[in-house]
Amino acid sequence: MIPAITTSKSLENSGITLETIDFESLRHENDSINTWIDHLIGDTDPPLLSTTEVTLNSCFLLWSAIWVRARWREPFDWTTQQIFHYANGDHLVDMMFVENRFEHAEVDGLSAVNLPLDADLSMLVIVPTRKSDQLSTVIARFDHTMYLKIVRALKEKHVVLRMPKFA
Repeated sequence: MIPAITTSKSLENSGITLETIDFESLRHENDSINTWIDHLIGDTDPPLLSTTEVTLNSCFLLWSAIWVRARWREPFDWTTQQIFHYANGDHLVDMMFVENRFEHAEVDGLSAVNLPLDADLSMLVIVPTRKSDQLSTVIARFDHTMYLKIVRALKEKHVVLRMPKFA
C-alpha cells in the first residue's frame, strides 16, 4: 500500500500542526519547543528537551503528546520534595507516594506497575531495575514483544510506589 501524500490543508483539518525549525539556532528552537510543551502540559523543570538532544546533524524532530484527563482510581497519599535522577543530572522534584495493591511485574531488567485510572483506563509505568541503566538503553530494547511479556507477567501484589508528580 502506498501512503497518501499529506498536504498542509489535510493537516490543518486534522488539528495537527507542522513547523519548520532552524537547526542552526538550537538554543532558540529548544526554548520554543519547551515553551510549547509547557503550554500544553504545564511547567516542566528541567525542560523535557535539552540542547544536547537536538544537534546540527538533526534533520527531523517529531514530538507527539497525548493528554488524558482522568483521576487515579487509588489516589496518591502524599507528595514531598525528593531527588529524581534525570539523564542530565539529579533534580529536586515533587514526588508522589502511594502504597496499595497494584498489578506489578519484573521482566528482563524492567519493573512495571499498572496504575488504574477512572473510566477503565490505566497507566503502565515502566522503569529499569538497575539504576545504571540509561533511559535510551531501555527505549532501544523496548518493543511490542517486550510490552506483551510485561503485560502477561503482571500479577497483583503489595506495592510501595514513588514517582515524580506531573499535571
